[in-house]
Amino acid sequence: IRVSVVVEHSPATHETFLGTPRFTVFCLTIILAISWPSLPQAAIVEDPLWRSSKVIPTYKSMVVSLVSSIVSSTVHNTRLIAHQRFFIARNFIVDTSNTRSSFLPSSNSCMLMGGNLALAKVLNPIDNASHKRDRKTSPPNSQCYPHTRERFLEMTLSWVQSSLKTSPHHIQWLYGHVGCGKSAIAQTVAEHVAALGQLVGSFFCFRGGGDRGKIAGLPATLAHQLSLSIPKTASIIRNAVEAEPELLRPRVTSFTTQMRSLVYDPFNKAVSLVWTLFKGPYLIVIDGLDECEDRDLVEEFIIGMLKYFQENPNVPLRFFITSRVEEHIRRHLQSDLVKMENLVDHAADSDIRTFLRAYFAEEAKRSRIIQSYGAQWPA
Repeated sequence: IRVSVVVEHSPATHETFLGTPRFTVFCLTIILAISWPSLPQAAIVEDPLWRSSKVIPTYKSMVVSLVSSIVSSTVHNTRLIAHQRFFIARNFIVDTSNTRSSFLPSSNSCMLMGGNLALAKVLNPIDNASHKRDRKTSPPNSQCYPHTRERFLEMTLSWVQSSLKTSPHHIQWLYGHVGCGKSAIAQTVAEHVAALGQLVGSFFCFRGGGDRGKIAGLPATLAHQLSLSIPKTASIIRNAVEAEPELLRPRVTSFTTQMRSLVYDPFNKAVSLVWTLFKGPYLIVIDGLDECEDRDLVEEFIIGMLKYFQENPNVPLRFFITSRVEEHIRRHLQSDLVKMENLVDHAADSDIRTFLRAYFAEEAKRSRIIQSYGAQWPA
């Protein structure tokens, strides 16, 4: 065990004992004393500086706390920081990163730190793929302008919240040519549904955007988002990874198996159908599916998704997917199981007028030249 302490010099004595080999032996001796209470206390400290009856109980209490934390944990590599101040020491750290496995019981890596933080470390999700990303550094930087696309958004949100009995489609595919506003709608839908507490996760693909240019990272990324949006799924996902560590190795485990084990099954086990009768189904948003270069995995994803919903028609989960019309996507999503929407069919003329009027009004407030034209501008 490596014991490291940031030292403060005591006004009474300027000796620097902490951090020395003697101090390390001292701490280890206390651990032995705790393990074997019959060990005479007189044998704990041989250095005169530490024979004070006030010092020993303080250190003993400190080490008891640390040892209890270590023993109660099944973590192999851990760092425990004690913030209690004692005598001339602070920031007492016990670092077992180089400790032999015989000292502490080993466990799966997903138990490194406990909770969602540990799970995120194991899943290693793509952190700039969701609707919460910084859109300036992780495009597309698009969102529906206020009071535009209202009719289409209302229709889409109505579908998201509708019962599976009245609207049995689990998937909606929004397609259209480049630049027609698909990503803006996907971003706005994700934000609206997240505000309702019904968003499982979102993934905004982007060609040339590193990991976001491939769909291979989708299962782990959605699993991480799922564990945050529906906390009950975290332990299910963790257990799945512990049972099959290969789940996190793309191209080793099939994409379909990854999605089932990390996303579909945890969701199905954790979500109550009774609850969704009042709240409505959950949603996953995937934007720019055509941007992914690993087309074979895109096809595998679509085929696996369709098969899952065929086998589980009552699962309260929906997908909102946007893309251009490309053959490897169209030939699978053009199905009776999918609600298809061509964005070109939803005219945006009124939305363009709304945007221009608002834009001109803002410019008129800032420009004195425009203000000089008065109400005549824009003509």
